[in-house]
Amino acid sequence: MIDTQLLLTAAYRIKWAYDQEQFNVLSTEWAEGIFLYKGQRIQYIAIPGSNDLIDWLWNITLASWDGVKLASYYSANRIKRRFRKRQGMPLLVCGHSKEGPTAVYLGKLLEADYCISFNPAPGFRKREKVKNAVLVIDPDDIVFHLGKLNFKHPDCTIYTLPKNHKSYSLQDHCIQNTIDYLELLLGQSDGIMDIQKSN
Repeated sequence: MIDTQLLLTAAYRIKWAYDQEQFNVLSTEWAEGIFLYKGQRIQYIAIPGSNDLIDWLWNITLASWDGVKLASYYSANRIKRRFRKRQGMPLLVCGHSKEGPTAVYLGKLLEADYCISFNPAPGFRKREKVKNAVLVIDPDDIVFHLGKLNFKHPDCTIYTLPKNHKSYSLQDHCIQNTIDYLELLLGQSDGIMDIQKSN
């Protein structure tokens, strides 16, 4: 079960990956490690989104392979080749922005127990069902909506943050915006977000 505390923990891992990425192969950057969650050790992979010029060139590429954007296909397989999954330990794969589809695709490849994609760009050719995957979206974030003519989001659970702007806001795309909301939610309520099932 993915609850608000696990969403916040994953968002922290993404922020840390932006600030301190550990691994970098071509345009693929990621962090990995282990954290303690409700008394259980969980292994994680955190994949931050675009932060180099080459990332932006990959963003506009419309090619795909195995049903996912080509950049996500390459990134997921680069990580998979270098990652060592620990037997008997749950695995969380999380991504943000351009690497949202990468996280979902990698989660499928590694059979992750949890896969969380924050404000993902569309990256799949078809709306295929993906188990153990959650998208966290801000309705004011334009990136979630860009590219929907050519690519789709997976069919999975969607957690929707509240709309707080009259139009789109690039600021709402940043992972810190999601962290701020989740911290506020956990501090002021029972920590349960509204769930919107994708159609």
